[in-house]
Amino acid sequence: AWGKGTDGRLGLGDEYNRWKPSNICLEEHGITQSIDRVICGSASTGLLTSNGKCWLWGSNFSNQLMSTMDPFILKPTKLSATNPKSVIALAFGEYHTIAVGGDGVIYTWGDGSKGQLGHGTKESQKEPKAIEALKGSRIRFIAAGEFCSACVADPGTLYCWGSGPLGLGSNRLSTKVPEQVKLPMDRLALQIALSPDHAVCVTKIEGSVTNAIFAWGKASRGKLGVGDDVTDEKHVPVMIESMQNVVVQQVRSLCDI
Repeated sequence: AWGKGTDGRLGLGDEYNRWKPSNICLEEHGITQSIDRVICGSASTGLLTSNGKCWLWGSNFSNQLMSTMDPFILKPTKLSATNPKSVIALAFGEYHTIAVGGDGVIYTWGDGSKGQLGHGTKESQKEPKAIEALKGSRIRFIAAGEFCSACVADPGTLYCWGSGPLGLGSNRLSTKVPEQVKLPMDRLALQIALSPDHAVCVTKIEGSVTNAIFAWGKASRGKLGVGDDVTDEKHVPVMIESMQNVVVQQVRSLCDI
């Protein structure tokens, strides 16, 4: 790991910056299985192993990593919550975390002040809690924005909640429970990426091998890719016309820089 070390986000046992890659000795922290993936948030980091175990480190000011009095975790620490038993996907918001268990159930914890946990309240959670509104849905993809969250459930239904670029219309700028985002032309969602003020979603039509990309939120600096004036804002998904009938492997969205 390398870069800014504030809050222990590098997992090297301190808060010093690193100017070149520095080794995290995994065996020292009990990580013996092969690494499936590493997930980075703005100040938190997670690691998933091939057997579904989860290690977390970095900022913990809102208990978005684990229930402890420590405001930050300097070294990789195993998630020891009762549920989920295993973790297959992980995403970090500014102060909250989303995970998908091996059973396809979605869990959230951390700061809930903007409704971003999806539990119907603005209460925070110190431990992973399953979202009741999505009970029975098998989750295929998750994403976290600054104060909002999203997921794709089988067979391709997109849900958003919290406060931010939700895509629910100009009269639905925040919600405390997951609500379905209506995609044009009966398209199925595959992936979504959230930034603090805009979102990008990869979709497909059943049976097609090509994709279409939709975006919504603030259009300043051309970040939506839909060619509108920089002062315009889209509250529902709008197709990026220049990217029709392409094959997309992955989509990501960063902060407004």
